[in-house]
Amino acid sequence: MPSELSRRLRAVRAALGDVIRGAAGTDAYAHYLAHQQRHHPHAAPWSRAEFFRHDLAARWEGIRRCC
Repeated sequence: MPSELSRRLRAVRAALGDVIRGAAGTDAYAHYLAHQQRHHPHAAPWSRAEFFRHDLAARWEGIRRCC
């Protein structure tokens, strides 16, 4: 039977993994698929490549800098 300390360490490790994946954007496609399934089940979702292409375009197309 796992000790309380090992349960807490596993919970901390899982939480840190979630934070790192969220910050890196690696779970963005999974979140997109879940959103599509919940809110737009009739529409075909984009492929992973299409999703990231649209995501990058949305992030960078509107950026205007003077220097």
